[in-house]
Amino acid sequence: MFVTSDRYHLRLVGFHRGFEWRENLVGGVAVHGSRWRGIEPAARFLLECSAQLGLASEMVGAGYAGFGRVRTRQIQPRSLERLANGDLPGAQGAAYVFVTGFREAEGAEGGAITHGGTVDAFEPTRRSGDASLIPAYSYIPFNAGFAFPLKSAPIVAVTDLFRLAIELLGAEYGYYYVRDDLAFPSGYASALEGVLDNDYNDESADLARWFKYARDGNLWVDPFPKLRDLYEVNLLSGRHLTHPVENFGCLAEWISARTGRGRLEALADDRWLWKLTSHEMQAIRPELHAAGLTVGSCHRVYRDLPESGENRPKPPVPWIAHLTAPRSFRGSS
Repeated sequence: MFVTSDRYHLRLVGFHRGFEWRENLVGGVAVHGSRWRGIEPAARFLLECSAQLGLASEMVGAGYAGFGRVRTRQIQPRSLERLANGDLPGAQGAAYVFVTGFREAEGAEGGAITHGGTVDAFEPTRRSGDASLIPAYSYIPFNAGFAFPLKSAPIVAVTDLFRLAIELLGAEYGYYYVRDDLAFPSGYASALEGVLDNDYNDESADLARWFKYARDGNLWVDPFPKLRDLYEVNLLSGRHLTHPVENFGCLAEWISARTGRGRLEALADDRWLWKLTSHEMQAIRPELHAAGLTVGSCHRVYRDLPESGENRPKPPVPWIAHLTAPRSFRGSS
């Protein structure tokens, strides 16, 4: 399993924040699309995610806002149903909606973990490397995500959430991630993850590159929409699978050409799930990045693989070296 926050010294972070950290894993789906369908299906997506995951009763806050989120209007979570039905006149033209909840958890900061989701439409203003505004940009892209307390065997639930995102939002790309609650999993879908220490700042560089690539409009203008990175479950569109990449070919043909490159599962509307094991991700991730298919390249640690090669944790930087606990004391309890 690949946990995006495994490389942080979370027990030490908790110590310096004044609490005894214990691992509380949060799973999440993040999706992206090029054509905003409006605030009603966005609110419906959050409602359905909450219901399917059994989290509706734990939701304590919700709200919506217009483009740019200058001002967010707070509402009760139960009012999301009215928003989804178009019964909130003040929400006409809204382009951002969220719902959030909490669950008590031992070893979490504040004694509880955060869950919930957001859907956020935006208007790109410029292309990377080009100071001019995008002329007649024909898309209104969106990002969406939903984070939830991780249970065993979550892949079935994750697949259902991706189906919802396709049906309600028209999602064209997405991924399933796992992150400790202390590492801000609810912000990962929007590229708002918080770096907890300076030990591994290559993750911050990946964050900045992905945020710029997606927000500048490149994600839906480039012939091959780059992948943020490689994950255990990836939602792909037909463009990802069939558009040829120079010196690489078509991704679908590449996947099927050899064993050990994952499995494709067809969904609706020319969308596909690409599922991989940790061994497969570790083996092919560098090749995909070298071919220009992915944005992310930071160091990774896979929990269920031997600690060798890329999977070997990097040493701490000098400023925390005197605080670093033994390896058996880090990463998980």
